[in-house]
Amino acid sequence: MPLKTRNGILHIDFRFRGKRLRITTGLQDTEANDKLARQWDGAIQREIKLGTFRIENHFPHFRPQYSRTPDSTFEVRATSWLEAHRQSWAEWTYRKFKGNLEARVFPKIGARNYKEITIQDIRLLRESIIGEGTRKGKKLANRGVNKIMQPVVAFFTELFGDGEIVSNPVARLKRLKEKRVAEIAPFSEAETAVLFKQARKHYPHYADYIEHNFESGFRLEENNGLLWPRVNFVSETIAIREARVLGKQKEPKTEGAIRDAEITDGMMQCLKRQKARSYLRHEHVWITERGRPIDVSNFRSEVWVPLLKLAGIDYRYPNQARHTFATRHIKRGTDPRWIAKQMGTSLEMLFETYTAEFDRARGDDGHKRGHKAVSRGSRK
Repeated sequence: MPLKTRNGILHIDFRFRGKRLRITTGLQDTEANDKLARQWDGAIQREIKLGTFRIENHFPHFRPQYSRTPDSTFEVRATSWLEAHRQSWAEWTYRKFKGNLEARVFPKIGARNYKEITIQDIRLLRESIIGEGTRKGKKLANRGVNKIMQPVVAFFTELFGDGEIVSNPVARLKRLKEKRVAEIAPFSEAETAVLFKQARKHYPHYADYIEHNFESGFRLEENNGLLWPRVNFVSETIAIREARVLGKQKEPKTEGAIRDAEITDGMMQCLKRQKARSYLRHEHVWITERGRPIDVSNFRSEVWVPLLKLAGIDYRYPNQARHTFATRHIKRGTDPRWIAKQMGTSLEMLFETYTAEFDRARGDDGHKRGHKAVSRGSRK
């Protein structure tokens, strides 16, 4: 019998994901309501068979009763969930998820039973994160809030898919609208000249590494993971097959990033000087003064930040060297196909990322100039 009566109120009795549920309809036990409840139960059974049943769609105020045990807290279960994915996720993903949960989420809802957390709890959590702002007291951008909430959404979505929870509290949580902010801030010719001069004066060990970042257009992790066997001085090419992220060698970011890039004149000068420092003695091309592969975070704090101050240049992330490479070649009219291949990206992404630069490069006679821009970038 799918319908039960308690204290004159109709309850629907059904099984979902191995659990028996008896939920009140809130309807008095009358003939008309009995017919309505039976139709209601029929709809539930159809949705369960089709795999589309969502308990919150039928019973938005339903709260299952769960036993409270030490391992039922959100913090304990989410930590276990993280560890279950540690080897399959990228190291960066694991660390970011773990860091955001421990710093921003666990202090707020970590002690709650994860099965009892509702959509309202999730919304309040997000509002609390927004109100908290950054560690420096500034307002968090929507993009930052979405990233903090990402492991929470992934956690509940996976548990719901596995049948561990009856309803998914994040199913109707929409991502905050992210405003696309231009992150391209290339260095001018004058700025790079000063930067290189100060690097050779104050940080000579890293001067060629810095210049090679600007000359190659490679991603930082590609330069940091570059091995000498991948550098071919005869064919004047570099085989990009590895990247170095969080102290580990890994495959490049995308399939398109696996490529044979050309060694331009500027790159060749840097590489020849670097041979005296690391060739034969070290596997990696670019190394620290202690002979270790370069780590982005350490380089940024110990070399890049003080170098920019010495050069009197406003701070920009080191990856702006890659943007400088792209925008400079676009201005010169270099063939976009060569730029895309050198950078390990697609033509579509190149045009999308640097739309403003291509528009400026075309100018008033854009179409004519654009068709003539087929020269390569290496032998200017």
